Amino acid sequence: MALNFFDVVGFRPDITIFGNNRYKTVFGKIVGSITVISILTLSVYFAVQTFIRSEISLLNNIINDHSAIDLSDSPIIIGFTDGANNPIPDNNYELRVNVINFTAPNPNESQKFFNREIILEDCTKEIIGKHMHRFEKLNISNYKCIPSKKENLTLFGSYGKPEDHNFINVYVNMCNNITTNNTCLSKYKIEPALKNVFLHLAFIDYEVDHYNFSHPVKSFLRYEVLPINWDLHARYFLSFNKLNYITDEGIVLVEKREDISYKFSHYTQTTQIRHGSLLYPDVSIGTVTVFKQPTSEKYNRTYLKLQTLLARIGGAIQSILIISKGLCHFATKNLFLIDMINLNLSKDWDNSESKEATRRQIKKLKINTSTNLALTNNVQIKSYDNR
Repeated sequence: MALNFFDVVGFRPDITIFGNNRYKTVFGKIVGSITVISILTLSVYFAVQTFIRSEISLLNNIINDHSAIDLSDSPIIIGFTDGANNPIPDNNYELRVNVINFTAPNPNESQKFFNREIILEDCTKEIIGKHMHRFEKLNISNYKCIPSKKENLTLFGSYGKPEDHNFINVYVNMCNNITTNNTCLSKYKIEPALKNVFLHLAFIDYEVDHYNFSHPVKSFLRYEVLPINWDLHARYFLSFNKLNYITDEGIVLVEKREDISYKFSHYTQTTQIRHGSLLYPDVSIGTVTVFKQPTSEKYNRTYLKLQTLLARIGGAIQSILIISKGLCHFATKNLFLIDMINLNLSKDWDNSESKEATRRQIKKLKINTSTNLALTNNVQIKSYDNR
């Protein structure tokens, strides 16, 4: 008997029950129909999820990045108003913009910097360019523009570090007759006009929309209002992060698309009880420094691929079949044995007394309902005419 274990090539007989190779019942037909409908429904659902690109896998990293942020396509507009949001007359103040480049020092040398002033211009549709629709709600005649495209404006490096870097300074100065051809008011009139005033900065910023397939990085207008006061020198630091967004658009193979932009990070403020700055001593009442952070936000977005779709459908089919087969096994095994014994006893299945007699016979013989019937290939089970 122990040798039976090694007979793995023995003949496996076939069995037919009422002309079928499966024991079929009404319950089995219902479960089978539900199984087929469930498989088709889940297959269609997984296919739709794959091809409409509604499900994504996302990985976000913060990495060190010393590459430059390109601002040449991003106009920056500047306004100066009082507490009632009325523009302050030009004979009270002036705005100066400088790009300051620092170079890394050689041994035994101090760090060097180079200053380049940018002349502000009246805001026009030509200067603002393709982003004009973002500024439609602003009266651009009350603002001045930094011509970013004309100046090929970029930010690079790490602010304050002993390496090559640059930043942009926007200076708010009291009116200076040297640069305004003696059109300034007296200091006694300028002082009350520059108390509790506000510097307005509007520029193009970018945000991430992970569920937008074609344009995951979208532009919008960011508007910052920064308080300035004659009595104090307020300095604001506005920092930007570079933004790298990589999308794998392939259905089967890897097809990557990269969107490179930037993202406004935050601003901080310091206050000094003095007037003046390094470039404009005694006249500056506020400075805004715009610089780049040494880090970059990197996103990797991946959509479901065809391989994943097939694996999901295959897993769903197997799971549903296991559940269906389990239900049918536990629900129909008693019916199967009753049919077999009833056929052997040549009873009329339609007779209720015959059914009860068959059940008593099962109980009397103590038949285990999980017992397998081992029938040879030559055994044929045929239904009787009275079934």
